[in-house]
Amino acid sequence: MRDLIKDTQCGGQSQGCNLLNYSVKKITKDSQLASLPLNQLSLEQYKFSDIPGLSNTELKEFNQWQQVYLSEIPGLNQVSFADFPNSLSTDSIEFAQIDITFSEAEYESLKSISGSYQEGFNKSCTGGCSHIELGGNPLILGKQWISGNSQKVQGGYGILSSLFGGVEPTGRHPFGDVFKVVIGDIDETTGTVETDLYFRVCQKGWIDLGCSPYGIGPIPFMTFKENNWIFF
Repeated sequence: MRDLIKDTQCGGQSQGCNLLNYSVKKITKDSQLASLPLNQLSLEQYKFSDIPGLSNTELKEFNQWQQVYLSEIPGLNQVSFADFPNSLSTDSIEFAQIDITFSEAEYESLKSISGSYQEGFNKSCTGGCSHIELGGNPLILGKQWISGNSQKVQGGYGILSSLFGGVEPTGRHPFGDVFKVVIGDIDETTGTVETDLYFRVCQKGWIDLGCSPYGIGPIPFMTFKENNWIFF
């Protein structure tokens, strides 16, 4: 790779050509280099701000962005809740203990605390309902949070409600309406619970198109085990 850069940017010279003096923008103007993926370039010496347009590129434009954990996004752990696109609400967060995990072999779930703004947050499930059963909090004892892999519910409003087929995975909004927290994969044998985040698209203002269902995701969030405490 270094030899290729010397050939294209330094005319093949090995002396008097310091590659560190060349910006990423200048290097990638070369037709040979522009087609190379970034993981084949040594970019340790560059900052994110040195790559033109990177800071303005939306997350969804990156390949396989859905598989990236929030902890792997550089700088995200330094962003406070107040700096998210819409302010997050933590005023109504409650906690409960994950008592038992159930796979989709469980036929029904009738004590649900999950759902959507449109259908309410007590949407029952029948016909294969992976879920967690909660305890440790007398207000929620025996209630069930159904996995979004097992149940889809109506979501969104206005014209944009037709996106994603008009449905979204069942879940809850412990942090407000900025995103939806969804129970993802559940491993009954190990008692492991994966949670995901889903986002939506809204168009409000002079022309109000409403909001889509929470269908942008899944973005891996947090992993829990039986007997762990979880927000709801």
